[in-house]
Amino acid sequence: MIPQSSASNSTKVAFLIHLLFIAWGVQGIWSPDSYLFYNTFFLLTLLWGIHSADAEDPIQLSLCINILSIVLDIIVLSIYYPTFVSLIGSERFSVGMAIINLLLRPLSAFGLYRTLQDRVGSTNVNILPGGPNVLGNVFGQTSPRGPYEDMDQSRGQPPVAPQGAAATADKTYYNIG
Repeated sequence: MIPQSSASNSTKVAFLIHLLFIAWGVQGIWSPDSYLFYNTFFLLTLLWGIHSADAEDPIQLSLCINILSIVLDIIVLSIYYPTFVSLIGSERFSVGMAIINLLLRPLSAFGLYRTLQDRVGSTNVNILPGGPNVLGNVFGQTSPRGPYEDMDQSRGQPPVAPQGAAATADKTYYNIG
């Protein structure tokens, strides 16, 4: 386990490094607004995680956004990468910083995962907020259901038929026999 101060420091370092590379990456003309949009959410969840030092939700959310951002960065860079004609110095610098930011994301994802392990207190951590059964938690089921348990019967004893006056009353009520 990582000590609490070390986990907090790794979140702060991840925030500062990504802030720097995102700020440099959006300076070019090639950068679409969507790049700034999802990176802003990532930085906000990191700030939320730094502020709430014991909560696991902000770190879990920032880890999910970071993993999703890896895919989104690849898509954005492959679609909006500037042509060779428009590659002036500032554009090359901006694209280079976006690429370095993409290469640093798996390292920060690993650091966030370790921080999440530390905050949960376990080495078995679910990355998705709902765990393996996300849809069950979305629709109101808070814990997985166990096997059917018959609450009317005692365990291991067969059902007891009513005897005496109660049995007669039962038969006349239901018109049995």
